[in-house]
Amino acid sequence: TFEISEGPRAFVERIEIGGNTRTQDRVIRREFRLAEGDPLVTQQVRRSRERIRALGFFSDVQVNSTPGSAADRVILNTQVTERATGEFTLGGGYSTDAGFLADIGLRERNLLGTGVDARSNLTLAQKRSQVDISVTDPQFLERNLAAGADVFLVQRNLQSTSGYNERRAGFVARMGYEINERLRQTWSYSLVNRNLYDVDASTSQFIQEQAGTTLLSQLSTTITYDHRDSRIEPRDGYVVRGGTDVAGLGGDVYYVRLRGDGQYYIPFERLLGDPDYVLVFAVGGGWLLPYNGGDSRIVDRFFLGGENLRGFAIGGAGPRDISTNDALGGQIIWTSSAEFRFPLPLPAELGLSARAFVDVGGNYELPTNVSDSGCPSNVPNCVRDDASPRVGIGFGFSWRSPIGLINIDLAQAVVKKSYDQTQVFRLGFGTRF
Repeated sequence: TFEISEGPRAFVERIEIGGNTRTQDRVIRREFRLAEGDPLVTQQVRRSRERIRALGFFSDVQVNSTPGSAADRVILNTQVTERATGEFTLGGGYSTDAGFLADIGLRERNLLGTGVDARSNLTLAQKRSQVDISVTDPQFLERNLAAGADVFLVQRNLQSTSGYNERRAGFVARMGYEINERLRQTWSYSLVNRNLYDVDASTSQFIQEQAGTTLLSQLSTTITYDHRDSRIEPRDGYVVRGGTDVAGLGGDVYYVRLRGDGQYYIPFERLLGDPDYVLVFAVGGGWLLPYNGGDSRIVDRFFLGGENLRGFAIGGAGPRDISTNDALGGQIIWTSSAEFRFPLPLPAELGLSARAFVDVGGNYELPTNVSDSGCPSNVPNCVRDDASPRVGIGFGFSWRSPIGLINIDLAQAVVKKSYDQTQVFRLGFGTRF
């Protein structure tokens, strides 16, 4: 026989914060899920500690309760240990997507102790160069409102993929808010000048006719439900995102783009005794819908291959003009993958880990002015557009080196079309999988 009786309810008398020699108190207090005078709930205290740690400003966070001025009063003592939040990066390397690259970056994730994230970055590479300046205030005007802006210039060399170069210059204004503890919505407005130039004379006619400049005016929204144990290194839980882009609020591009993705993490720590054994399932998709009598442009379509379908080259799977071997991109894309991550039998301080994966995806549906004619490859403007799935399998390694994260993947395209472009070896520098 068990007799259970509730003990006296305790209330938060005070929240004391110490150790923050640089970060302002208000930056820490706004992460608490309870305030002075509230009933003491252990789950909310634990969640508050998780949110403070997730800021990334502190190497250690401890929240302990001590007796207050009365029997039903407690004091929450929060002790933090500051860590460096400024970053200056100067590096170089090689990426399959960008070629040889040099990278210079300056970032302060806690500007003047206010929690504002400011950064600037310059990347010079063979196939992609970019300059980007960004600032984000996670609690704009001390409200549940994150606000920020980006200014950027991007230049991409897509000669090997689709026979043209592309330059984008513009800005993005962003804002977002938490609907509840797990649910968040963001809005953004983009104004981007896109220039498609240096189109080779031997490039597909469907690309040549799109050469020139277009102005994109786009409003976007994204809703995210995040139930992961960590945003930085997730090992358990799931996250789901869905969004819509509407172009045509000014400018000369008109479309609605629907997009969504999700990841589900299954830990194997209880079975194998190591938290680094994790099985990850991921899905994603998008649908581009032109309106106002226009057709979609190649700079707005989806491309499959590379990072989103390992075993295939960038743009290697999907619609293609096989008479010129140029990827055309599709208006519909879907991807899915299963990846098992595991540690290597080496000292943990080396920062090495491995993974085995299976990627499946599809990319199809060309605009009305381009169609699959079913013609032989020696006929000009011969287009192939097949909705059947492609599959790649393989394994890879990640190394947290002193100069950044390095990813190496070896993959084989096991289900493909004869005109698809494959890629067995893939090297990424400074990106996260």
